[in-house]
Amino acid sequence: MVSSGGRLKVFYRRWWMEMAVSLLVVVAAVSLVISLSSRHESGIKGVVRCAADVTSCRLTPVTAVVYVMLDRVVFNPFGPPLEPYKRLVTASSGHFQIALAPGTYWIAAEKRDNSVYASDEFAKVTVQAGRMTDITLDLDLHLPQ
Repeated sequence: MVSSGGRLKVFYRRWWMEMAVSLLVVVAAVSLVISLSSRHESGIKGVVRCAADVTSCRLTPVTAVVYVMLDRVVFNPFGPPLEPYKRLVTASSGHFQIALAPGTYWIAAEKRDNSVYASDEFAKVTVQAGRMTDITLDLDLHLPQ
């Protein structure tokens, strides 16, 4: 026969175990919510379009190749950079998004069909932690000289 004191010990032991497990579940759930809500992707998002003075496609978004460089270089509109840090193709709407670590980057683009439309130069873009930096890249007409 178990005494009432023995039953009480079993009851309290079980109660403490349930409380400890419940507390661990709550802590894990709160930690998950905090980590998911505080994790914001950083990088660059934007649109590539024809420049205002290009009469054939004035300010129209275009499909383009976007180049991301780590160092400032001279952009050659007649040939892609030899070693871009990142290279991506925009959507048909001209929009793009790329995740990047915080830092400074140089961005340029050229129309996808290797035409004579390209950025004039690399644009300097600073990416801050937890934020997407917006940019619009305008492509001008470049004719061989």
